[in-house]
Amino acid sequence: MRKSIDTAFPFLAWGRHYRPEWLRFDLVAGLTLAFVALPQAIAFATIAGLPISYGIYAGIVPAIIGALYASSTHLSMGPTNTSALVIFATLAPLLAAGYHYEAVLSLALLVGILQFTLGVARMGVLVNFISNAVVVGFAAGACVLIMIKQLQHALGIHIPNTAHFYETLWNALMQMNSWNPTTIGLTLCSMALMFGVERYLPRWPSGLIALAAAGTATWALHLQDYGVATVGSIPHGFPPLSMPSLNLPLLQNLAPSAIALALLGLIESNTIAKSIALHSRQIVNSNRDFIGQGLAN
Repeated sequence: MRKSIDTAFPFLAWGRHYRPEWLRFDLVAGLTLAFVALPQAIAFATIAGLPISYGIYAGIVPAIIGALYASSTHLSMGPTNTSALVIFATLAPLLAAGYHYEAVLSLALLVGILQFTLGVARMGVLVNFISNAVVVGFAAGACVLIMIKQLQHALGIHIPNTAHFYETLWNALMQMNSWNPTTIGLTLCSMALMFGVERYLPRWPSGLIALAAAGTATWALHLQDYGVATVGSIPHGFPPLSMPSLNLPLLQNLAPSAIALALLGLIESNTIAKSIALHSRQIVNSNRDFIGQGLAN
């Protein structure tokens, strides 16, 4: 009886074996990750073309569900840069066609159903047949596209959404006379600070330090008066509950991207969990991680 309950609610099993002396380390790790995840979630929402609050909410619920159901105790679930890029490519034409942001809820629902189904069907072994070169190549390509997507924020200009990266580069070059030198200087200083911290203080959160320094400089020097764009106020509280749209044409348009996002999320998380497990000696259960990700979505 206990085994069946532990299978349905795996957090009950590790909860019984949790040691009080672990709490201090978990609190420090959780607090650090929360401070780092906040600006990351805002950045991921920006990459995905969504309101910044969506990124913050997406960084809360999946992390809780993942901690309760995932087999790896060192893996945190939430939005990533590659998933944000795929979401942007998926939503851009749908928003232009008249759909609203609720379409992303339908996309998350489809991804969750696919991942949960794969986990229940014990298909976790599939990730073992995907070459590491494919994962590295995809991640490298995603990094390049993300940098190009953020050019407008780094240069202080507006670049309309386009389907191809070279169109974004061309639009940026055509607006060279409009580039904001203050924004460019702040961007370069932030990047230099990040690289410096990673080089000389590798244990310190470089992204968080650069964000705090850039924010402080913007506030103290009133850089917004010189054309530096700011995120603005973030809505307080949680959004009202919304139901995903079950419109059949919408679901058909979302299906290919949902499959890509489901597999991408499973591959990324499984690869990270297994690489950490090589040092922690923890046994990773891919099928349970699939179910955890499905429930989180």
